[in-house]
Amino acid sequence: MGKLAAGILLALSLLVVAVPVAGAAEIPPTQKCVKVLTGDLAKYSGGRFEGLPAAEKQRVTDILFDEFIGAGCVSDIEPLQGEVELKPFSESCKEGAKAADEYWTAGNRRLVKIKQTWGKRIGSLSRRLEKVTLRLAGLRDSKASPKRIRKLSRVKKGLQKRVRTQARKAAKVVDPIARPMYYSSLLIIWELAARRCVSVSDLNGNETAGPAAGAIRRHSSLISALVSYMANFEQTRP
Repeated sequence: MGKLAAGILLALSLLVVAVPVAGAAEIPPTQKCVKVLTGDLAKYSGGRFEGLPAAEKQRVTDILFDEFIGAGCVSDIEPLQGEVELKPFSESCKEGAKAADEYWTAGNRRLVKIKQTWGKRIGSLSRRLEKVTLRLAGLRDSKASPKRIRKLSRVKKGLQKRVRTQARKAAKVVDPIARPMYYSSLLIIWELAARRCVSVSDLNGNETAGPAAGAIRRHSSLISALVSYMANFEQTRP
C-alpha cells in the first residue's frame, strides 16, 4: 500500500473525534478525491516520506488527513478506527461492490489490451536480443575472431537500445492509466471498509464474506499488479 498511504490509514484509525458524514463517498472516487490523495503521496513518494523527521511526517499526514476527510472521500470514520460489526450484505455494500467490480473490470480490460499490443513488440525484440546474447557468448567461448565478436556486439547494443525505447513508449501509455487506478483502488477499498463491507484488518477480503470482499478477491491480481507497479515507480523516481 505504501508507507504514506498506510500512514493515512493509521491516522484515520487513531481519530477519536467524531466527524459528521454527509453520505456514502462515491465508488469509483471522484477526481477531487483522487487529487487530494495523490497530491502529497506523489510529493513524498520514492522514500521521501520515510526520510522525514517524525514531526514532519505527522504534519504531512495531518494535512492530507484533513483534506481527505474535508473532501468527503470516506463515508464513516468509525469502521476505520478498528474492529466494528460488519454489514457485508447491506444495500450500500452491494452497490459499492458492483461499482468497484465494474471499475476494476474496465480498467483491467484496458491494461490487458495494452499488454497484448506492447507485449508483442517488446517480446519479439527481447527474444531476438536473447538469441544474439547467446550467440555472442558462444563466440567468446569458442575464441572467435575479435571482428566477429565486435560485429555481433554492435547488433546486441542496437537491440538493447530498441528494447529500452519500446519500453519507454509502453510506459508512457501505461502510466496515465495505472497510476490513477492505483490511487482510486486505495480509495475504493478504504470506502468499502468505511461502509462496513470489509474489516480494516482484512482489506484484501480474504477473511470476509459478502459481495465487496468477493470483488476485492476477484481483482486481487490487478490490485497487486498496481501496487507492484507503483512500488517500482517510486523506487525509480529521481
